[in-house]
Amino acid sequence: MPWGGEPSGSVLIVEGEGIARAGGGGRFPAGGERALIQSLAAAVEAKDAVTSRHIHRVAELAVGLAAAVDPRLAESDDFLFGCLLHDVGKIGVPERILSKRGPLTHSEWRVMRRHPEAGDRLTRPLGLAATVHDIVLHHHERWDGAGYPDRLAGEAIPLAARIVSVCDALEAMTAVRPYRPPFSPDEALERIRAQAGRQFDPMVVDALDEPVATGPIEVRGVAASRPLASALCVA
Repeated sequence: MPWGGEPSGSVLIVEGEGIARAGGGGRFPAGGERALIQSLAAAVEAKDAVTSRHIHRVAELAVGLAAAVDPRLAESDDFLFGCLLHDVGKIGVPERILSKRGPLTHSEWRVMRRHPEAGDRLTRPLGLAATVHDIVLHHHERWDGAGYPDRLAGEAIPLAARIVSVCDALEAMTAVRPYRPPFSPDEALERIRAQAGRQFDPMVVDALDEPVATGPIEVRGVAASRPLASALCVA
C-alpha cells in the first residue's frame, strides 16, 4: 500500500509548547482558549498512560481525513480543538479501568461509556463552539444507531463526529494496548472498511482512500518504516 506523496496546504503541528498550523496561516492566536484546551488534553494523557498521545494521533488523522471530506472543516480551529478534547471525559474514569490488561466487565464498560457525556458536562460551561461539543459528545455514535450516548444514526450524527469516529478506531487498532498487539495498517484499514454502513459513515470511509494513497494520512504501525507523513507532524 503506498504511503508516500508530497503534501500541500497547512501543516498541523502539536508540540509541547503549543498547537500550530504552519504553511496555512501561522500559529493560532495566543489566548486563554488555546491554553485551556492544551491543559485539558494534557490532563487526559497524564491520567491515561496506556493511550499516551492517542488524542494527538487522532487529531492528526482526523485533520487529514477531513481535508478529503470537507476542506473547510479541516481548516477549522474548532474541529482541531474538538479532536484534541474528544476523550476529555476519561479524566473521570478510574485508572484501573483505563489501564486494565484484560477485557472489561459489564459494569466497567458502563463506566467507560459515560466518558462522552462526562466530557460534554466538563466542556459545555466553557463556551466552546458547537463543533467541539459535537465531537466530544458524539464520537462513539454509530451509523446504524447502535452507538452511544444518544443512539444517533446516519446523518443525524454530526459530520465532525463521524470523521473522528473513524480516526479514533483506526488509531486505536494500530496502537499497542495492554490486552493485544497492534494490528498492521493494512488490517486496520480493512476492518474499518468492513464496518462501513454499520459502525461508520460509508462516505467518510470511502474518503480514506485518497489521503492514505497520497500522503496526508499515514497509518502508523509498530513495524512502519518511517514516521508520520510530513503533512502531519508531532514533535
